[in-house]
Amino acid sequence: MLAAVLGAIPGKLRAGGQSVTRVRRAYHDGRFGQLHYRIAGTAAAGGPRPLLCLHGSPYSGRIYETFLAVMGADRIALATDTPGFGDSDPPATVPAMSNHAAAIGDLLDASAFGEIDLLGCQAGSALAVELALQRPRQVRRVAMISAPLFTRAEIDARKGRLGPVVPAADGSHLAEAWRRIVGSAMPGWTLDHAATQFPDVIRQPAISWWGEATMLDYPLADRLPQLRQSILLLNPQDEWQDRTRRARALAANVDFRELPGWRLGFLDIRADELAGILRGFLDPAGA
Repeated sequence: MLAAVLGAIPGKLRAGGQSVTRVRRAYHDGRFGQLHYRIAGTAAAGGPRPLLCLHGSPYSGRIYETFLAVMGADRIALATDTPGFGDSDPPATVPAMSNHAAAIGDLLDASAFGEIDLLGCQAGSALAVELALQRPRQVRRVAMISAPLFTRAEIDARKGRLGPVVPAADGSHLAEAWRRIVGSAMPGWTLDHAATQFPDVIRQPAISWWGEATMLDYPLADRLPQLRQSILLLNPQDEWQDRTRRARALAANVDFRELPGWRLGFLDIRADELAGILRGFLDPAGA
């Protein structure tokens, strides 16, 4: 199936002087049902490794759509919807991070990929760490946007707030979710951008909290130092900033970079700049 999707992707396009590719959508029949993913680019002999992108919660791979079109100009770039989010079928119960990683690993096994690189964002950063640990020979480099490294007190406080969203007849639960998105956005990220992401935030009110529960139960402080791959840790100027700084000293193989002024929306409006940063890390000269 993946090979068929890759064969159907048109060649490079031009947008604002930047080479981009079309983003396609497809499904993989996995252990929890159908796993949805977006994919752009084509494989080239001797070219850069494919890049697999993992989203935060409660979003979906849709957050990477603009970025995939840019990054896919010189490699395969794909983004999955974590089971239970976006258009991917959910597990029967709250999964462990290892279950999420194994489900995405099923997609990798079904592909023709050899070595790959990973990009995770927030909860997706923890998932990238776990996937890299499960597949140390396949995953070559790991890039993380924000690290969900919480203290015990922070974990307990956040867990105390977790639970299903109760829909309100007057739509006030929708207004609250909308205000959170708009209030976290960086300048230049428009209301149209926000509206594109909004459906993924509200579509699964009964289980939308599962992603955070899985993230909070994951021992990132113990697992991150076990990685032997090179790690790029990017730190936007958002609510995750201080937690991400805690992670910089956990492993000697971390390249830590601050991203001042970057907040929600940079995957859309800073896609070119982010792609440049990542290419410099993933494809170092002489590698």
